[in-house]
Amino acid sequence: MLTHNQIEKLEIMQHWLKEIIDSEEFEEFDLYPDVTLADAHQAVQEILTNYYPPGYRPPKPTKYLYKPRPWHEKVKDRVFVTLGDISGALVVTAMLSACTSLVCWGISDAKKAFGHEQQPDFAAQSELYRGVAIASIGLALGCGVVGSVLANKGDN
Repeated sequence: MLTHNQIEKLEIMQHWLKEIIDSEEFEEFDLYPDVTLADAHQAVQEILTNYYPPGYRPPKPTKYLYKPRPWHEKVKDRVFVTLGDISGALVVTAMLSACTSLVCWGISDAKKAFGHEQQPDFAAQSELYRGVAIASIGLALGCGVVGSVLANKGDN
């Protein structure tokens, strides 16, 4: 006995075969594979009519099983994924830069407390990493704004 999943697959196959056989493009061929497809369609239809398990109700057929997406939707999705990846990397960069800035600031204060005012200048490095953290956060927010503008533009 066939499972529900196998029966659904056969129904989908039957729908696709019928769609292919009835298409104008297929009628343009001057070949004989239509006999083979018609035989396959008839065999699937016979299996479905004779071998339904008890209590099985076939799902409602849909007009289109596969709906291709336009190219601009694919590009928009790719842009959103890329913006998300960039934002994620920038947030991690901001976090690491902020931690490094705090470490450098602490080392600078510790050096001042012990009276060691020699190189390297950790206060300058702390300011550098603080700037990198702020710039990374700004760029991540900018990616978010661009993504929301693109999302709102696509809805209109």
